[in-house]
Amino acid sequence: MPSKLIAAVAAFAVGSSAYSAYSAAVAAQQQPASPVETVLNGLAFRNIGPFRTAAWVTAIAVPETPARDHLYTVYAATRSGGLWKTTNAGTTWKPISDSVGAAAVGAVAIAPSNPSVVWMGTGDQANARSSYSGKGVFKSTDAGATWEFMGLPHSHHIARILIHPTKPDVVYVAAIGHLFSKNEERGVFRTTDGGKTWSKILYKNTTTGCSDIAMDPSDAKTLYAGMYTHLRRPWRFDSGGGETALYKTTDGGDTWKKLTNGLPTEPMDRPGMAVSLSNPNIVYLITETKTQGTFFLGFNTILNWNDLDAGQAAPGARGTASQIPQERE
Repeated sequence: MPSKLIAAVAAFAVGSSAYSAYSAAVAAQQQPASPVETVLNGLAFRNIGPFRTAAWVTAIAVPETPARDHLYTVYAATRSGGLWKTTNAGTTWKPISDSVGAAAVGAVAIAPSNPSVVWMGTGDQANARSSYSGKGVFKSTDAGATWEFMGLPHSHHIARILIHPTKPDVVYVAAIGHLFSKNEERGVFRTTDGGKTWSKILYKNTTTGCSDIAMDPSDAKTLYAGMYTHLRRPWRFDSGGGETALYKTTDGGDTWKKLTNGLPTEPMDRPGMAVSLSNPNIVYLITETKTQGTFFLGFNTILNWNDLDAGQAAPGARGTASQIPQERE
C-alpha cells in the first residue's frame, strides 16, 4: 500500500473524520492531469469579433500555410456586413469586400496550396426572410486585397466553396439558388480553369439547390453533396422533402450516386455534412425529420462501402446526437 494511503488510514484511526480520511486516500491515488488536459482546462473562450458588422458570422477560413498565417490570419464572412480579415489573431479586423458591392457573404475558402488565392461566395445562406441575395462568386489572388467577379450571378445564395488541395484552379460551389422564386442556376458547380468556365455537375430542378458540400481529405475526388428542396413564400416557407437527399461522387463530380441506406425514409430537411479529418471513413450528416432522427454517421470501413447504400446500416448510425457513438482516434 502506498505510504500516503497508509498515512490517510492512520489519520482516520487516531480520530480524523471518515470523510477527511477517505478524501485524502482518494487524492493520493488520483493520477495527475495530462499535459493536454492541463492546457485545455486552462483555456477560456472569448469573443474576438469582428464587431459592428450588423450581422452574424456565416463562415470562416484559415490559411493552411505558411505557419504564421495559419496561427494569426482568419477570414470571417457575415450575412450583411461583408467579408472581414484579421492578421493578428483577432486583435483588429479589416473589411476587405467593400469593392464588391455585396453586403451578404455566405461562403469563403482559401486554396490549401496557395494562401493568396481566396474565393468568396455572396448571398446569405440562412434562407431567412431577411436573407439578402448576392451577386455570384468572386476570387482574389492577393489574399483579399482585390477581387475579380467569376460568375454565377443568378445563384443568389452560396452555401459553400471547396478548393482542390493541390490544384487551386479546381473549385466546387454549392449554390442554393433563389429564395423566393424558381431558377435554374442552382446545385453543384465546378470549374477546372480558375472560374473562367463553369459546369453544373449536380442539378435536380428549379426549386432544389445545394445546401452543403464536403470533400474527403484523403481523396479529393470523393465529395458529398446535400441537395435541398425549398421555396420561401410571403406567407410560409416550404423547406425540405421533394428532392432533398445526400449524394456522393468518387470521380470529382462527373457522376453522382444518391445515398439511402441507413438514412431516413421519410422526407428530410436541409442537409449539412462533414468528413472526419482524423478518420475520413467517418461521415457526419445533420438534417431534420419528423420521427427518424437528426444526426447520422456513415462508416466506410465497417461497411466496406463505396457509398452509403452499399451495405447494411451500422449499429447506432441513426438517431439524435446523444445516441451516436463517439469518434475514436
